[in-house]
Amino acid sequence: MKESDQQSGQQQKKGILTLVIRNLKLWHQRSAGRKQVAALSDHMLKDIGLSRYDANKEYAKPFWMK
Repeated sequence: MKESDQQSGQQQKKGILTLVIRNLKLWHQRSAGRKQVAALSDHMLKDIGLSRYDANKEYAKPFWMK
């Protein structure tokens, strides 16, 4: 195996790992944000233009969904 092929393979693995880490962070942020919105009082939700139904609907989404 050529040295350039090994470097290319290492770069590809590093790129995949970077994407995995980026997605994990994004999913964690979504989950945390949804929990925060679900914890708001009805009055606070109304202030930001959401209903309890909207908050619960968002909270029920899987972490990987937008």
